[in-house]
Amino acid sequence: MELFMFAISLDKITNELTVFNTHISVPVQGIDVIDIMSHERLGRIFFVGQATGLNIWELHYSASDDWFNSKCSKVFFFTYIVNQ
Repeated sequence: MELFMFAISLDKITNELTVFNTHISVPVQGIDVIDIMSHERLGRIFFVGQATGLNIWELHYSASDDWFNSKCSKVFFFTYIVNQ
């Protein structure tokens, strides 16, 4: 399973919404993604996945691949265990 990133642009004059395929994705196999949020000013994207608790991840992305990094990767922050 993959999480795909799309760019969205809104023309404020015509109210036209345009969606761009960035061709950027990251594997999320085994992660039940339940929420995605972004920090507009910093350009950071986070998502919450459920597995053995709530897992917080950050998407790292760039415009190009190089030898050591892909366009997109995920960085794990921590797991929050919910007692029921």
